[in-house]
This record gives sequence, C-alpha cells and structure tokens, in this order.
Amino acid sequence: MKHLLLTTIAAVLLVGCATQVQQLSPAAEAKLDEPIAEVSAQSSEPLSHAKSLIDLNDAAQVRERRPLLIAHRGGVITERSPECSLAAIELAAESGYSMVELDVQSSLDGVAIVFHDRSLLTACGRPGRTSDYSASELLTVVYTGTSQKIISLEIALRKCRALGLGVMLDLKHGREDATFLDRVDQLITRCQLTTAAISISGSVEARERLKHIIFTPTNGQMSRFNRGENVDLKGTFWFGLPRDLYSADVARLKACGAYVFPAINTFRYPKGGHRELARKDIKRLVSAGVDGFQIDSIYSDLVTRPKKQVPCDDLPLLQPKDHPIPADAYGVRPQGRLPKDWKAPVYGER
Repeated sequence: MKHLLLTTIAAVLLVGCATQVQQLSPAAEAKLDEPIAEVSAQSSEPLSHAKSLIDLNDAAQVRERRPLLIAHRGGVITERSPECSLAAIELAAESGYSMVELDVQSSLDGVAIVFHDRSLLTACGRPGRTSDYSASELLTVVYTGTSQKIISLEIALRKCRALGLGVMLDLKHGREDATFLDRVDQLITRCQLTTAAISISGSVEARERLKHIIFTPTNGQMSRFNRGENVDLKGTFWFGLPRDLYSADVARLKACGAYVFPAINTFRYPKGGHRELARKDIKRLVSAGVDGFQIDSIYSDLVTRPKKQVPCDDLPLLQPKDHPIPADAYGVRPQGRLPKDWKAPVYGER
C-alpha cells in the first residue's frame, strides 16, 4: 500500500508525449466542417442549456454515472478535433462523457489559456510558448491542419457549462501564483461549475486559492491511509495509474469518503498490445468499484456502461388482435405532394 503515497505526487506528472487519434464516422466528420461559434472571452454563451451537469457533492449522482468518464486532453481527439479545442469538447459531450480534462497555461498578459504542449511548434507550427504571446494573439492561432483555434480557459469553461460537462483542471502554469489562481477560481464561479470541478494540481497555494475545486488527498492524508488509519477523505478524489491501485484499496478509499478516478492513458502503456492492457485494467478496476476513469478517447469503447433498468410488471403483452382497427378508420396521409382529388383510404375498403 505504500505505493499509494507516491501517486498523489505522480498525478501532476500524467502528461503525454504522443497522442493517438480516434476515427470518426462520415457523419461526424461532416459535422466538423461546420463552423463552431467561438465564445468571446467577455461575452456570455448561454449557461442555462446544460444537460445533466454532474454535481460532485452528490455521491448518489456519481454512483448513477459509474463508471464516470473524464475525457483526457480536453475531449475526443481526432485529426480534425485537436486536444483542448472546442471541437474536441463538443465531441466529448456528444459521446456521453461527464467531464473533460483541461490543460491550463498562461498568456504573456496573464490570461488563462487551454493548451497542452510546452511549445506551440508541434501543434500549431509557431515557435515559443503560450507565455510568449498575448491572449489576443493566441486566440487567433490555428491548430495545424484544422480549422480549430487555441481557446482561453473562459471560453472552454463556458462551452463545458453550456454542454453539461464538468472539468478536471491540470494547471501547467501558475500553481504558486496567487493572482492567477484567484482568476481561475473566479472563472469557475462565473461559469457556474462550482460543483463540477476538480484538479490534479494540488499545490499548497492552489488548495488555498481554488476554493470551489476538489483536489486529491494531501501527502499527509495518504501517509495515514497507507498506515491503515481511518482517514476522513470526503471531498477528495484519488487519481493515479492502475498499477498503483490495488483492488482492495478501492473499497478502503471509498469507505474513507474519496472518489476513485484512475487514469487510462495511451502513453502509459507500451505501443504493442496497449488496448488489451487497457482493457484488462478497466475490467479489473470496474469490478473493484472505481467511480470512473480519466481516459483517452480511443479507449472509451472498452468501458461498458450500465444500462438503465426498464420497469416491468406482471401484465401480459398485448397482441394486435386485442386492438383491431375499425373498418371505417381512415388511412394516414402520405408525405409529399398529392393529387388535388386525393382522398384518405378507408381501412375496411382496402
């Protein structure tokens, strides 16, 4: 169990090198050709249209969605919906995810920007980092080979709220910057995500400033947990790799009040046979009772979601003969243009 102590620290290091993309159906690809309305950083995308936004303060809601899925790297990643883009976020909502992970960096003028890589070069063909450009410059930068642009954290949060998606924040900048953290907390509040936001970036300053976000347990809490003590972990979530989580520990963590969200990420598996390894991890951890996964979209088909139970009774099934159509009943009017003298057929005269 000592291995769990390391996972609180390791959680902030779960960043990837190579992204595998998911293939889209022709219909979904056609949808990506449609222009996506961007949300001005100061304007307001309607926040009242959200569907089933998760309330992490309600354990019963989390149980209903189990296993709850959090889309790694900002959504469903394809060749035309790059990580942390509006298109990826929208596809996550369409694909049934409950939350998305957003990688947060800063612009030159201190605006929170959603972008994964350290450099803009690979994803956008630009030299330098987000901190080398102003926010107004960054919001015009296009991801290579797509129509998608870099977005601010406010744009992403408003889009998530409108689509009913919670958020997991990975702060790649500003973990010790009080001013920056205060701005992030204000955005969470302004975008009405105070019950649907978590973070894997649990610095001391972040825990103090981000008052409306759920964090992983502290190192001290995990040390006591690993010693077998009964620790109050309510209002936290465990996050880490499947190999660091024994099945027996899942029940203990949940008994202490923590949610359990292991990470199923491509870069943590060897290239050969990675899907089969992911499948085995998912099967074991679902059986152990984890609450959900932070997961790369190419693995989402490996997660079996429970089907809603349909209420049943002891009444016999009705047969067509039990409800015969009257002989004088009129037929249905067909679609399209009809002759002027068209009359509805009488069922008994067919």
